[in-house]
Amino acid sequence: MGIVGSIKKGFSVAASSFPVVLVLFVFGFIFNLINQKIAPQTPNTPPSPQMIVAGVAFILATVYMQAGSMGYARDKIKEGAATLSRFTGSAAKFYVKILLLSLIIAAIIGAFVLLAAFVVAMLGQTAHIVALIIAGAITIVGVFVLILLFFAPYIAVNENKPVGACLSDSVKTVRANLWKVLLISLILIAIGFLVGVLIGLVVGLVSRAVQNAPVTSILFAFLSSLVNAFLGFFVTATFMSFYLGLSAQAPAEIKS
Repeated sequence: MGIVGSIKKGFSVAASSFPVVLVLFVFGFIFNLINQKIAPQTPNTPPSPQMIVAGVAFILATVYMQAGSMGYARDKIKEGAATLSRFTGSAAKFYVKILLLSLIIAAIIGAFVLLAAFVVAMLGQTAHIVALIIAGAITIVGVFVLILLFFAPYIAVNENKPVGACLSDSVKTVRANLWKVLLISLILIAIGFLVGVLIGLVVGLVSRAVQNAPVTSILFAFLSSLVNAFLGFFVTATFMSFYLGLSAQAPAEIKS
């Protein structure tokens, strides 16, 4: 399936998946409210233990949501229908594997960040421009590596391969379809940006009319959670559609 077809399919799947979008919305809304409650009220305040616990819980829960969303989107695209049990079943089945993939990818990106920071710290005082150029190059390489590993969770859910094979197959898949992956990503980013601007305008108008900070913050949490739930699943369904199209066209390359 091509770029436009994948995006159209992703939107149609998201638009017809109210139960999953609702689950994602409730999850996001609850954590938004918790964040508003425990977030520091003054700048430069170190995170509290409650914030750290909430942050870890959010990350672990997000992996569950990701695993469930991918399995649901896969079945919806393949079979034309899926129940919420597919979401929970996929989340339970692939949770550990996607968590491991997430930790590995985070560690790789973290290594690039630390390397760039080390270069700036070592050369920043004596060769500031050179340090920035090297750090910029390291950042670009890190972003490229992140893109190469993008399909690892999708391969885990579709092929149920070991973690190492998911990573290596993702590199092969993205390298063979790099410009398509980048173009889809840019289109989805543009859509998300436009929707974000609209939300900002709506919240801004309401805040002027209501002039009540708590009401405005709750409204923003509600709208952002609703939009993020739909857009998040829309993105997942779009790339799942794209991957399944590649798998159907070249199974020998992707599944080897």
